[in-house]
Amino acid sequence: GQFGDFVRMISPALMETLMRHLDAVVPRESYLRSGGLAGEIDHELVNRNGLREFFREPPEGMKSFAGSDALLKLIRTKRTAPLETQRTLEKLRGFERGVRNPAAHEICAITSSFAQRAGGLGFSDVMRMLYEVNGVTPSLYGRINQRIIELLKTPAGGHRS
Repeated sequence: GQFGDFVRMISPALMETLMRHLDAVVPRESYLRSGGLAGEIDHELVNRNGLREFFREPPEGMKSFAGSDALLKLIRTKRTAPLETQRTLEKLRGFERGVRNPAAHEICAITSSFAQRAGGLGFSDVMRMLYEVNGVTPSLYGRINQRIIELLKTPAGGHRS
């Protein structure tokens, strides 16, 4: 259902976020193949731009693609994001690794408790972090929904426990 859809969209959302944090210092054009498949590495560009330590050469005849771990390593090494942002990006990568990867390669039920246990974050935490590291303010409906959730968590009588 909707949790499964959310989990499937984590990888592209995280990849775009990581690339945005790199663009000013290490533009995509310095490692991605132009006109190729999304995220395909151009190893001639990688070698020419001194990025070999971040992107491994694939076996002969195979393609390689930018991955979250390589992009995070680039962000840390080139210091393209503040330390707190790097920590948030690492937590998001941990969620992706713990929740999305098993969901993509195994038959499993995607529940909020599974996400919390396997990824260390709840779905609302992931969204908040994605908003934060991308400098996005939730839409009006997002803010209304957030407030409704807060009110629903408040016991009758209006006092928080």
